[in-house]
Amino acid sequence: MIIFRMIISGIIALSLVIYFFYVFVVSSPCERLSRATKPIDLGTSLVVTLSEPWSSPNTLSSIEAWSAKTRLKAAVLLRIQFYSKSEQPVICDWDKYVEVVSPTSSLPNDANQIPEYNGGEK
Repeated sequence: MIIFRMIISGIIALSLVIYFFYVFVVSSPCERLSRATKPIDLGTSLVVTLSEPWSSPNTLSSIEAWSAKTRLKAAVLLRIQFYSKSEQPVICDWDKYVEVVSPTSSLPNDANQIPEYNGGEK
């Protein structure tokens, strides 16, 4: 049993290292954010494939819509977390869908609306 746990732990650790390398190997912030949210898309694809024989088309489309919304929200969260203090604001092509997903979002639509970071001073 211990050997089985060691093998599973090794596989998980190797998968995480490969995932981090896959995400950070590109230099474009938008591509990096897209790659960082890829597990959401892959997990949803797996769920849709496994549940396809038992689910209605409406259920499958709602799962895919949830996946798209979740992936977009995760990308926005990661962008705010890692790129909010960058000199050039990170504007990606998927920003046009943010208003559709979350109309009450406080995210700016263009680079001129992004407030300057003043080091925590008010």
